[in-house]
Amino acid sequence: MKSTKEGSKFTINHSNFPLYNELPNLKIQLDKTLKICEQRLKLIDFYDQLSLQQTTNSNVKNQNILKNKTEDTNLIDLYSEENLSNDNLSFFLIACLFCKTELERLWLANIETKIYEERLQKFNVDTINLLSIMKIPIQFEKLMTSDTKYKLINFRSNILTNEIKEVEVIKIPFEYVLNLVPSMEFHIQKGFVYITRAEAISIICNNFKEECIKKYTNINKSLERINSDIRISNLLKDLEKEREENKIRNLKKDTLKNIDGKVTLEDIEYHAQNNYPLCMYVIHKNLTNDSHLKHNGRLQYSLFLKGLGLSLNDSLKFWQNKFSAKTSLDKFNKDYAYNLRHTYGLEGKRSDYPPYSCSKILALPLPNMQESHGCPFKTFSDDKLKSLLYELRLKELDVSKIMEKKKEPPIACIKFFEARFPDTPFEKVGVHPNYYFESAYKGLKKKKNKSSIVIEDN
Repeated sequence: MKSTKEGSKFTINHSNFPLYNELPNLKIQLDKTLKICEQRLKLIDFYDQLSLQQTTNSNVKNQNILKNKTEDTNLIDLYSEENLSNDNLSFFLIACLFCKTELERLWLANIETKIYEERLQKFNVDTINLLSIMKIPIQFEKLMTSDTKYKLINFRSNILTNEIKEVEVIKIPFEYVLNLVPSMEFHIQKGFVYITRAEAISIICNNFKEECIKKYTNINKSLERINSDIRISNLLKDLEKEREENKIRNLKKDTLKNIDGKVTLEDIEYHAQNNYPLCMYVIHKNLTNDSHLKHNGRLQYSLFLKGLGLSLNDSLKFWQNKFSAKTSLDKFNKDYAYNLRHTYGLEGKRSDYPPYSCSKILALPLPNMQESHGCPFKTFSDDKLKSLLYELRLKELDVSKIMEKKKEPPIACIKFFEARFPDTPFEKVGVHPNYYFESAYKGLKKKKNKSSIVIEDN
């Protein structure tokens, strides 16, 4: 495999093609490091959006989306030693942001694998050599196309024709491709998987993804030590801020248009009963019952509603109405209206604050008896959580599945979604409450009999 940029003698080969097997050992300015990592975040966001569009629209083709790729995604190119070093550095630093939960590790590994696959194709990698570098044992076997054994092998590639009399196939021990078994269309015989050279890329990408997950797990175990360096800690905080700003931009572009326009004041009660993630359902319920919320709960909920497109005017009306049983209009305007305008960027430093992600919610301080913020899967006792799930009319089996994953809140949230919306596709449930809402809304629209999940007020 050789690939050189015009006017450059730099050659990409198997010895320097990125596998991220070594931690970076570089001396580099922090501002440059931040820029490199921000570029990778944009690259990751691009491929995430690509995946979402392909999932939600079967007619979308790669080339129609890839033509919109911005210059910030140029980390796909590896035309210099500097690019290779930057790629390695940003891989490990970005992993520090997404390694905290099993769900995030899997999500990032899937994205990085998509990037890796495009690189393999872009640089026309010799997949056989790369399999060897990855220490995946392979054997070769030549078969006549007239052989019965050949006819039993179901090759997915279309490179074989009736004109070819002999073909060389690759044999890989079955244990090296176990994770591909559920979707595998390869032929398996006597402990070996048979593939063509053209199909080797699937094995490489699967191995790459599994190695990524292992690396992320190890990074998560070392996060305390990594964050002990104040320079790295501050860098990661800046990257987290950039990540949150990207989310609000994506929510504005994608989520609102997918839910038939912005949520209005009249919609909230219906949505709260049917489309809210559990964290927002709890906050809304406590707000309705108590006519008040403490600061963290107000902020978590008001930003969620803002992310759904609730206008500032409607937001002020909503909160004033909910507080009205205990708070006069004058007191509301004096004590609470300013903070609401602040969340919409109309007061203070006028920042466009994004809705809280699940990782942000999980990082909030634990609520006391008078507070409602946080994630119920983390903050509720087992008995209290069970009681809430039964209140939502979930089946015994579904409650058991959710409780089994209580110590892994993002996974528990997925189980909660699956219980309320069986057989409904979802995106980023367990990663962001606003994406939970989007998936729930689309799932509810498809149901002919909505009464099975609607909760009626007593």
